Amino acid sequence: LNIFIRSVLLELVFLSFFFWASSFGTLILAVNQILIQFLHIFAYALDGFAFAGEVLVGISYGKKNIAQLRKAVFLCFNWAAFTALILSGMFFIFGNSFTQLMTNAEEVLEIAKKFKFWIILVPLSSFPAYIMDGIFFGSTHTSEMRRAMIFSTVIYFILAIILTSIFQNNGLWATLNIFLIIRALSLFYYYPKIERSVSSVKNL
Repeated sequence: LNIFIRSVLLELVFLSFFFWASSFGTLILAVNQILIQFLHIFAYALDGFAFAGEVLVGISYGKKNIAQLRKAVFLCFNWAAFTALILSGMFFIFGNSFTQLMTNAEEVLEIAKKFKFWIILVPLSSFPAYIMDGIFFGSTHTSEMRRAMIFSTVIYFILAIILTSIFQNNGLWATLNIFLIIRALSLFYYYPKIERSVSSVKNL
């Protein structure tokens, strides 16, 4: 149930993203439909480290080995950060060419250039949340994932209402990136519970 609620809220965020984008006109909606594909591509690439974290954390959590747990978290974060930097750099250099693979509509391509910055930022703003998801999945602390997602979603909608009314599509992309960061921060808040549960069991 915890994972179901978390997944539904995540889908709700992305559905609302396109709902708001549609209010800015068909061209902006088309641009966002294209750019969001890069977010999903980056997510697939970075999720590999989240899956690795899920397995490694699960093993170390099962053994109640806090040193091994911390090493797994450290390694997954380092490799994900390195990969995120590469992905951001690639889109910074080749972003316009990548976008041209999606459409040949000149007007859409020109508008996409104005929002390229947000996709360059996405790998860096999103990878901590992906890794933390893997850590919490691996340690089976799913209730914390649910609470973190509820909090992040509430903040997302509050910010979306405010920022889109002021900055339109830039505000929408800013809100999405902030949502990804808040997801990670809220899970960081709960992370000590994982280490405490390992330490408390080990000391019994």
